[in-house]
Amino acid sequence: MLCLAATLHGLHARRPSILLRDIKLENFCITDEGALLCVDFGTAKLCTDSSVRKSYAPTEKYMAPEVDNRYSRPADVFSLGEIFAEIFCWMCKLNSATSLDVVMKNSTFKNKIARTAALKLLERRQPSDGRFRVLFNLIIKMLSENPHDRPLAGQVHDILRTLRSDYKCCNAELPDKESDDGLSSSPVENMGSDFECCFTDDSM
Repeated sequence: MLCLAATLHGLHARRPSILLRDIKLENFCITDEGALLCVDFGTAKLCTDSSVRKSYAPTEKYMAPEVDNRYSRPADVFSLGEIFAEIFCWMCKLNSATSLDVVMKNSTFKNKIARTAALKLLERRQPSDGRFRVLFNLIIKMLSENPHDRPLAGQVHDILRTLRSDYKCCNAELPDKESDDGLSSSPVENMGSDFECCFTDDSM
């Protein structure tokens, strides 16, 4: 998760920014050396008009609610939040391919009713000791209906850095911060500071 957030931040922090527009698990690969690669830039676009593009990614499953009208950096964050929700399923010992599809009735996170059902499932099935609470709250923010309420990719990375300190490859502070152009989200608040993470290397 940390590397995914760092990768997205690196693209968004460029000038002009790069919008991936088709974020899904299939577009991220891991090399034999353990490096994360982002592949398939066929739908990526440069942000040259206030970070807004009136077009959208072809994979409906990962679309943000607003992409029928515009596509901006918060839409990429929404799609990344869906990937995090799928990983969160695995962390809670759920099969995302069946559990989420069933509770969402084969709809997508773009659908508010289906999205709410999925988040309720994840909330019920997370460990009772609260060790995943901060991550769950972060996913909720990333999947906010209003794009202005979503964190920036760099803010997602900063939150994830607080969850484990021994993960080295992408744990450094990000050198460049994304500017808030009015379409990006407000800072993440109330995520909590007492989270003790016990993720495995496979989950982050």
